Amino acid sequence: MLGGLLVADKSGAIVKGIAIGIVCILLAMLLTFNSVGGVQEVSNDVAAIPLVSVNDLDGQRGMVKAFGTISTESSLSFELVKCAEVVCLSPELLLSEENLAYYKTTLQRFEVIRKVEEQESSGSRVSEKVTYKNEWVTKSEKEQWADLKIGSVKINPVKARTLIDTEREELTGVYIEGLTQLETYGRQPAEDEPAFGTTRAVVTYLPLDDREYTVVGELRSDGFSAGDPFIFTDLSDSQLVSRLGGEESTSRWLMRFVAFVLLTFGFTSILSPILVFTDMIPLAGKAARSAATLVSAIAAGIIVLATVFLLNYWWAIAFIIILGLFGFAFIASRKTNTNTEQKS
Repeated sequence: MLGGLLVADKSGAIVKGIAIGIVCILLAMLLTFNSVGGVQEVSNDVAAIPLVSVNDLDGQRGMVKAFGTISTESSLSFELVKCAEVVCLSPELLLSEENLAYYKTTLQRFEVIRKVEEQESSGSRVSEKVTYKNEWVTKSEKEQWADLKIGSVKINPVKARTLIDTEREELTGVYIEGLTQLETYGRQPAEDEPAFGTTRAVVTYLPLDDREYTVVGELRSDGFSAGDPFIFTDLSDSQLVSRLGGEESTSRWLMRFVAFVLLTFGFTSILSPILVFTDMIPLAGKAARSAATLVSAIAAGIIVLATVFLLNYWWAIAFIIILGLFGFAFIASRKTNTNTEQKS
């Protein structure tokens, strides 16, 4: 009687839990299927394209994988300065780089950020929930590529996926033009934080040198500007294929892990009607929920791994089944023939 009243009292939560559980299970199975067939195998596509020198591209069109050195008719350069004055009259040079293929400069200041998370109004009264956070705030950012050629072929790296080992530097005390007055709201930075108002520059750049680059993309009359995939890298062919394959493998296992978590939660939610009865016993209720979570996790792991195995090796399983059926039919036929001969 008490159990029935408890179930009736929590019937809405039970139905909601079961519905959420079913949705989680369906999403988990969808993720598991996608982890096998939904990840684009770019590594195989790249590996299948023959690697050629950029000097051998005359007359070629379509998807190409070529290697060579890069050059430009107008290289890039930049300078960063520091200055304690509001209007910088005598700047001090912090960093100067030239003969670059690419650079990106991000200028930041350490500030207090005030955020209004909630706002409620009741008549003429307005209440706000305000939070403060100390963080680096980007004040300006500039990114630029030079007009590059690989060999004698133009390349537009802005549209490409770049996998390049670039130089990176971080400098404090950089001059930032046009800064407004800093508001600290009476706060103080933490011990491991810089003083409020501290400026810095985060710089990434690529010098023009004699290293070899590889381009994977569609070669058109205007050079390399598109493709599926379109990659610009300083990795070797084998390193590129290995890295792409590793990224694909990571994506697959991440999907499977999320599917495992969703399945575990889904099974636990579906078991909620049974667990309602154990809530009447304090210690037994906690133990039952822990046991249900453990059983759900084990079942989820088995289902995810078994589904992945079946999707990957269905052809082998089908071959074994067909072979077994032929074997069974052969044995049955031999037995029938033997029985017929004995009767004769």
